[in-house]
Amino acid sequence: HRRIETQDLYFLSNVSMHVQNLRVQFAVGHKAPQRWDPETATVEETLVYQYVDVHGSGRSVTEVQLHLDPYESCFIVFAPLDDRPVVTRTNWPGPLQIEKIGNQIQVTGLVPQNREYLLADADGHSHHFSVQDVPKPLPVSGPWRLTFDDGITLDLSGLKSWTELPERKSYSGWGTYETNIEVQYPGENIEWVLDLGTVHETAEAKLNGVSLGIAWKGSRRLPCRTALKPGSNHLMVEVANLWTNKVGSLPKRDLRAVAETYGIRWGTGGEKLPSPILPSGLLGPVVMLASRRWTERF
Repeated sequence: HRRIETQDLYFLSNVSMHVQNLRVQFAVGHKAPQRWDPETATVEETLVYQYVDVHGSGRSVTEVQLHLDPYESCFIVFAPLDDRPVVTRTNWPGPLQIEKIGNQIQVTGLVPQNREYLLADADGHSHHFSVQDVPKPLPVSGPWRLTFDDGITLDLSGLKSWTELPERKSYSGWGTYETNIEVQYPGENIEWVLDLGTVHETAEAKLNGVSLGIAWKGSRRLPCRTALKPGSNHLMVEVANLWTNKVGSLPKRDLRAVAETYGIRWGTGGEKLPSPILPSGLLGPVVMLASRRWTERF
């Protein structure tokens, strides 16, 4: 927590491998929050929050509803605001664009699944609505062509760790996966996300030659934006693993000359490699996930 004149800045980090859906109380009195993303440099200006008086303490806090993916971090920045919160509670995951239009509240965002949603305002009124036309997830099952930087190419019917491939068990470096995705109809107001599943360790994806970005932590999901088209789509995923695999295949170093001259002062415990050796590559399952852009007034 830092304070700069009338602004309060908090840094939040989810250091777990699980999604965290939280209601967080900040001791800033009555202020309006924004969410700053340090990775994309985007600012989410309209959050779901409410003012809460802590019982028996005489203190007022601002309670903010937050969603944090595994290992995701953000800044929550508070500034003075005379107006009241607009939406105080919802089960509709953000980011949401919230605005007042006359006597109504308009909320726009992505709906990730078919279900009933609710929105509550500062007066305690609740609005319920149902969404039933979000497309089902689209599995990307292959077959895959896997090409390594040293020129070796393998055809895979399914995804598996490089440590399960006899000729690649001790490989460290980059491998490029390629396959085609058949999409009959992307849909109106539908936005698709590429979910790579389990990746060891870093991946960069391209769809029809358009870069979707780099997935290096947490949920390995990348928005497709306008890269997806009806019909056949070419997917390329470049994956890099750790140097552990290569180091594990090297002959053990002969330290006798060093030991005779200087002695072994700090031991050799840090040289011990994990057993069994860590998995490598794209393990998946790879899935295309759809969300519908939705606007609701109440």
